[in-house]
Formats: sequence, structure tokens, C-alpha cells
Amino acid sequence: MIQLHEHVTAAHQVTRSAFAESRRYSFPSSALQERVEDFSAADALVGAFVGNRLIGNARLSYGEAWIQFSRLAVLPAHRGKGWGRAILTFIESHARARGAREVHATARSQQPDNRPYYLACGYVITGYSEAYGIADLRTHLVKTL
Repeated sequence: MIQLHEHVTAAHQVTRSAFAESRRYSFPSSALQERVEDFSAADALVGAFVGNRLIGNARLSYGEAWIQFSRLAVLPAHRGKGWGRAILTFIESHARARGAREVHATARSQQPDNRPYYLACGYVITGYSEAYGIADLRTHLVKTL
């Protein structure tokens, strides 16, 4: 089941577990340094639940005509089963219901599966930005609803 939720501590734990594999990169994800309080600052949290166990999530920020999601994460044991796509579908439906015309995202350029995944889901690359002194470490994407 995908739904909005308020399980901040669980969302923090899922995200840290899901992003743990980024330690193999020269510049691991900053998700590994985030605190529970960082999740509390989100406008909303979306969660994927198996029974009452959170197995994936994303954070949402609301703009006047857009929604941005960040830290889309699915626990490794649950990947490849459609949970990431289900979370995206929920976010897009939620955005439409709020009157948003776009969904925005940012992905790590160095992770080979990020950009192709979002492109296959209908997102387009709008640009790149710097992090850790690397000019194009972040890829910015948008999907028009």
C-alpha cells in the first residue's frame, strides 16, 4: 500500500538503509548524514508499506504549481518489484489532486541506474548542478503532468 504518512523515524531508517550502498562511491550520498529532524522538515512523506512495515518512501515539498520529491528510497530486499514506480505513480496522482502541473526531482549523476529509471518514467533532464566540487553531480529532472 502506498500512502501519505507521518512515520518520520521509520522513514529516516529506510532511507539510510536504502542509500547505504552509496558508500562505494567517491562521494557517498548525503542521505547518510541526515538526521530524523531533516525528515520532519518535509511538507509530506509518502510511504510504501507491506503490512504495517515501511519498505520505501520519499519526501515531498510543495510549490504553487509543482511538487518536488526527494530521497526516493526502497529497501534493497524489495527492489525490482515495482515499489519505486508505485511511489512515483502515487506522487504524480497526489500532485494532480493538488493542482500541480509538474513533478520535480534531483538524482545523483554518478549512480548509473538513476537517470535511465526516471527517463523511462517520463521525466526529462532539465540541467545539472554542482556538489562536492563536481560540476554535474546532481541531475535535475521534471515531469509535466
